[in-house]
Amino acid sequence: MHVGTASWPLYTSITTLHTRRLYQSALARRARRAVVARTSLYDLLSVEETASSAEIRAAYRRLAALYHPDVNSSRTAHETFQALKQAAEVLTSDLRQQYDAHGLAALSSADFKVLHGFLKRARAQGAAAVLGQLGDDISTVLGLEFNEAVTGTACTVTTGALGTCPDCKGTGFDPTQQVVECPVCGGSGEITVKKWHQAGQPRLTVLEVCPACRGNGRSEVQSCKRCSGEGRVQVRRHVRIRVPAGVADGQVLRVRGQGHMGRFGGLPGDLLVRLQVYDLADVTRRGDNLYSKLIVGLYEALLGTSVDVTTVRGQKSLIVPAGTQHGQVLCVKGAGVARPGVNGVVYGNHYFEVSVLIPSAEEASTVELKALQELGRLLGGSTSDHMRQQAHQ
Repeated sequence: MHVGTASWPLYTSITTLHTRRLYQSALARRARRAVVARTSLYDLLSVEETASSAEIRAAYRRLAALYHPDVNSSRTAHETFQALKQAAEVLTSDLRQQYDAHGLAALSSADFKVLHGFLKRARAQGAAAVLGQLGDDISTVLGLEFNEAVTGTACTVTTGALGTCPDCKGTGFDPTQQVVECPVCGGSGEITVKKWHQAGQPRLTVLEVCPACRGNGRSEVQSCKRCSGEGRVQVRRHVRIRVPAGVADGQVLRVRGQGHMGRFGGLPGDLLVRLQVYDLADVTRRGDNLYSKLIVGLYEALLGTSVDVTTVRGQKSLIVPAGTQHGQVLCVKGAGVARPGVNGVVYGNHYFEVSVLIPSAEEASTVELKALQELGRLLGGSTSDHMRQQAHQ
């Protein structure tokens, strides 16, 4: 197998072995939500308000695995993980009905302190700044030998991507400086504002993004010198990939979480691996079946024999029946391409088209020629006449 990195266009319809991540589209939707009031527990878990408890638990497990501090080194991962945990706790218990009726006011700020603070920052800064921006995908090309594509294999590819800066842990700020809370908003990232009607009556108090710190809750600090404030640096990864049996040339595999790391501690994109399968001499693939030529001698075709043939699954014994005709197709069952089926793995077949090798008069010995003449006499005429008669019967 051969690995190469390339920048290549992704087509509208891409064959993948895994469905596109649900959390990717969900995070993208959350990042686009600029209306602060719509940040809710359902948005946080990327589920609809009509989702069942089982769907909510499944969404929590999927996101928690991505934000768990053991696998996500960003500084905000721990808080995000705790917020996800509390959100799932509310929406899978009797508190859900109270939350649907009264919102966060129905939840005790003491029992759900992390959740209150997390959504408060999300309202002030926007979901993208709190949950992070989803990282971009990267791509590479993987060359496979024909047998590897048919039977499956495992390999390691080396890629370059943007990873979390080890110095600032993705924040973009100088780690040697002490972080000072914004004196205007007290570190909350938002301020309380009263707006007045034209009649002079005050309206309800509203929260707005702090203009001094632009919602990040911190005073002006220097950027991280290593990443220049980006929060990400170039890293080299060695990614282990399992290539399933039966892949085709041009197919694309998606490896989750191995793309560029997102900003602000956001989830990483994916690694897209385009497969390039090299042809195998004398073997043609059509779907799950393989096709080859098989040369047999004249006497073998007449009398029948057993020959050893080479398949992608090793040497197999193939029976050549007596009277095999030139162009006849013989089959070795289960020696083709494997693919997953409803009741397990389904194997294609390997078909062999017979080519009967007829010796020339110069190559045939005197004994062989006399034997053929005697055969023709016993058949009552020429061999061709007899074969034509057999064909008409």
